Amino acid sequence: MDIVVYGRDGTALTGMIRDTAAMQYRLLHFLTPVSYDASLAALHSSVPEIICIAVPGAAGMEAAIAAHELCPKASLVWFAEDAAFGAQSYRVDCRYLTAEPVNEAVVAEAIRHCCSVSGYADTQGHQYVDNVCLVCKQAGFALIKPSGSGSSSDPYQLSCAEHLYWLADLVNSGNNSIPYVVLLYRSA
Repeated sequence: MDIVVYGRDGTALTGMIRDTAAMQYRLLHFLTPVSYDASLAALHSSVPEIICIAVPGAAGMEAAIAAHELCPKASLVWFAEDAAFGAQSYRVDCRYLTAEPVNEAVVAEAIRHCCSVSGYADTQGHQYVDNVCLVCKQAGFALIKPSGSGSSSDPYQLSCAEHLYWLADLVNSGNNSIPYVVLLYRSA
């Protein structure tokens, strides 16, 4: 799996990505350009499945736009440090945008969002690609817990089918309290 990591602390970020559960059994190839021009060259020279941009401000926005234009099928992660870029993240079909400081938990959540599109694993040992388990060959979806706590002030944020399956499992397992949820919709 090719992953382009552009921005500050590229080496630390690649280490955090490599250490996530979703990447545990994957053959990873990282490209870590250190300038905007080098990032464009990296996007031209490979077909990345994931692109991580950790550049602040308008320069990060320009990098996200270029990444989307050059590799529209890649899952884009944008560590923007400014929530005001949220609207722009929808325009570039960003799988995960955060204004939070980059740490292991944030990176793991971002990578989990990316892997829910192309190939992913659940906690029961199933390894899904195109919603078919490579281990037992059964169709299905992983149950991925969405971000949020389910409270009225911090509702679950459902953004993919795996989140809906997780919510259905929660409700069908006898949980009598109905959690608060927000369905995140992105038009095509």
